Amino acid sequence: MRFQGKVAIVTGGARGIGYATAAGFLNEGATVVLCASRQETAEQAAKQLRQATPTAQVEGIWPDLSSFSEVQSAFDAVAERYGRIDILVNNAGVSESTPFSAYTEETFRRVMELNVMGIYHCSRAVCPHMERQGSGCDFEYFLHGQPLWPTQRHRLPPPPSLPSTASPSPWPENWRPREFGSML
Repeated sequence: MRFQGKVAIVTGGARGIGYATAAGFLNEGATVVLCASRQETAEQAAKQLRQATPTAQVEGIWPDLSSFSEVQSAFDAVAERYGRIDILVNNAGVSESTPFSAYTEETFRRVMELNVMGIYHCSRAVCPHMERQGSGCDFEYFLHGQPLWPTQRHRLPPPPSLPSTASPSPWPENWRPREFGSML
């Protein structure tokens, strides 16, 4: 089990890619904390994952990712409860079916608050824990596994139980992200 003893936080973990990612980490021995937008969604997803993997340690949380103070408080509680945070998967996001030309400023702000500021808030909240540990990994899913930007990110292939949707890396072979030590 590649992630035995590791603690992973997966945002957008209640369905879709996030749920499959959480399941993959659980199958590889990680403790998983999945984030969802609502309490009932987070708790239901965690319950389903526990039923599918009875020995798994998984919980659901529901901080407002557009609020740094809520994210920081929730992630600090995770670190306190489990003693560490090793992996952050920034997967949460929203999209609009409205054509961009019809976006209102309010719609645009809502999308940007979660899709951009949510990533910043989550990444910023785990930094102190990973720096203190001397290790950790923070990465994003963005359009079939492509990272959103190449700063302080380390791409991992999906866990073996998941089908690979990642395209070849767009980064030069000699490009090395700044990491918080070795994760594995």
